[in-house]
Amino acid sequence: MKKISKQSNYDFAFNSDMLKDVNPVNVKLTNATLKETLDAVFKDQPLTYVITKNTVVVKKKLAKKTAAIMQESAMQVLISGIVKDSKGLPLPGVSVKVKGGTAWRCYGKRRKIQHLSS
Repeated sequence: MKKISKQSNYDFAFNSDMLKDVNPVNVKLTNATLKETLDAVFKDQPLTYVITKNTVVVKKKLAKKTAAIMQESAMQVLISGIVKDSKGLPLPGVSVKVKGGTAWRCYGKRRKIQHLSS
């Protein structure tokens, strides 16, 4: 990281405890961008990175299961409202399909939404 920092003028931010589980790195690159270099360095490592301004922030990779759970929860959005018929009366037992394939069963009232499928 010292060599990359010196050549790129980017600082590295990390907790030294994270380096305990890293594999040895031996990468030879010519005329590579910072991203290409970092991708090569962090390949097959338990760490990842994010570039913020002139700083490379090093973070632990999340386990695939944890990342999938976080991604799924980030995609969940509360949909509220009332499904009504042409007379303005609530329609109980209506299924609503959101573009992209997710379906919910609605019970005619707000916030009573049950996830059916994804």
